[in-house]
Amino acid sequence: MRLIIMCLCLAFLGLGTNIFAQKNDAYRNKNWHPEKGKYYFSSAITWQYNKHTETDCSKSIITIYLDSLSNTFLITPKVYGIGEEMVDFIIIDNSQNVFLGYLDHTGKYLEKYKFEKTSASASTLSSTSLSTSTQFKNSNKKISLTQTPLSQQNFFVYNKLLNSTSNVEEYATASTRLNFSILKLLSMLELEHPLPAILTKNTISKKNDLVVYVCTKYEELILLNWLPNQYFVDLKDYKTMK
Repeated sequence: MRLIIMCLCLAFLGLGTNIFAQKNDAYRNKNWHPEKGKYYFSSAITWQYNKHTETDCSKSIITIYLDSLSNTFLITPKVYGIGEEMVDFIIIDNSQNVFLGYLDHTGKYLEKYKFEKTSASASTLSSTSLSTSTQFKNSNKKISLTQTPLSQQNFFVYNKLLNSTSNVEEYATASTRLNFSILKLLSMLELEHPLPAILTKNTISKKNDLVVYVCTKYEELILLNWLPNQYFVDLKDYKTMK
């Protein structure tokens, strides 16, 4: 496994803070009214996703919009791959409500889902979830946090040894105040083109971890940036499905 050399240029991250959505932000307060069906997202997190199998060597960009004050995420059809046919957006909030808007030749429609909160929403490094031949070791790799608001104690790097030292998976995460585990609800929607499991369902990330880097035998995920980026959704433009 090659050595990771990472210099994260994440000067705008503000992990643990809400620099993109402040309570006294008049523009957000004007446009953020979920009770009226109005959603405003002020930032976007972007990763690069690489596959390197015998039949698929490809690179994709994954972008997820966020309102950090409410811990609400927005996924659009252009997030990954070719997107979902007819899907216009997916909204996931911290109460595990999911809103799926889609289009067809007859108009715009909205489906609503409510998922119950369970302990499974926050994965841990529990030994009960690992085989006896799997071990975790803290990595000695040095990851530069220069020009970022991250402090070293917010950053975690793991090596996952699979059966032998020649088979190693590498993970890096950053602890935040946001709940990224709710992205796992996407896998329950049975989408035709789901997000990669190493982002939404990997066993390393805890509830409040932002995935910074993952490298497995066939996949690689790299956090590129987290920057201001506006997106508006008005649910009243869609007919609710019964």
